[in-house]
Amino acid sequence: MNLTLPRELNPGQPARAESVNANFNAVLEYLETFKEGSLNKDFSNLTEESLATLKSYFSIRNIGEIIFSPIPLTDSCFHLADGSLLSGEGTYSEFVNHIKKLYNSNSEANFFTSEQEWQNSVVSYGECGKFVYDSELNTVRLPKITGILEGTTDLTVLGDLIEAGLPNHSHTYVTYADTTGRYQATGADGLHATRTLNTSNASDSNSIYGNSNTVQPQTIKYFVYICISTSAKLDIQSNIDNITTDLNGKADTDLTNCTKPHITETYRNNGSWYRLWSDGFIEQGGYISGQQDSVNQTINYLKPLTTIVLEYNVHNTRGSGQDPYAFQLGALSDPGLTSMVIRTVCNTTTNYIWSVRGY
Repeated sequence: MNLTLPRELNPGQPARAESVNANFNAVLEYLETFKEGSLNKDFSNLTEESLATLKSYFSIRNIGEIIFSPIPLTDSCFHLADGSLLSGEGTYSEFVNHIKKLYNSNSEANFFTSEQEWQNSVVSYGECGKFVYDSELNTVRLPKITGILEGTTDLTVLGDLIEAGLPNHSHTYVTYADTTGRYQATGADGLHATRTLNTSNASDSNSIYGNSNTVQPQTIKYFVYICISTSAKLDIQSNIDNITTDLNGKADTDLTNCTKPHITETYRNNGSWYRLWSDGFIEQGGYISGQQDSVNQTINYLKPLTTIVLEYNVHNTRGSGQDPYAFQLGALSDPGLTSMVIRTVCNTTTNYIWSVRGY
């Protein structure tokens, strides 16, 4: 069987996405056909390198299977069990559809939980062993696994988190007190001392004692991966997966690797607003109501500057056709790092818009 690509792509020329996808699908279909027709064949004449390639392609793992690795894996079939949110559109569609089928068949399965319960578990314990499926957004939240995994044969406890515990211990001891109530090491004569039997119980002071019959064992830290695909992908798909995985770890959480200035915080409440930038640049603004008879007014910034004012502006909001001299800005002092003072010349009150930019 010969491989035939449905779309012609010319080197150095732009290619439409639909053409590239059509060719990829043709290649995948060809490989699947080759795979099915090659079972039970004699590969004794193949080189070791060729056999290794075939074995890597034919080795199929089950979706959801957990893999431990002492080194980072770049295979696109695996994703770190880091609690990432995966979209059902595009790269992770096969995996999300698989989880969707499990959810639709039994949404009450113990390995599913709600987003709120997942977040609560991570906040309290640093991990959560369950999936979250959002049927409206068609997304899957992966488990976040950072601790020890324990085997079970009980389907109803899959994904359950067992809290840490220590064996309880209690002790009984005897004290003696003389007739004045003072404690002694021993009641030597037995006549002038009162014997008291005392018991201490560690679980009375901390509930962690008695939660378990064992103590934390010695462990070694490895990466924990979840299998999200049942077959190997093409190199370009692997690259896309790796990029997506990296973006999942960065988006909305970490921009420390970004060297260009970017917005780190924004605020808006009616007419008041500000934007803070990663390099310390601040821009902000708002409204102030002008007063009659040249009254000085102080505009306090929403976010104080620390170094320099680069730009500032104040202007009135009079409507068209109104008397321009009724809303004059009589004076504007050089703005400081925390505020500036304006004086308006008005025969009535009106709003002024102000803005300041700097570091």
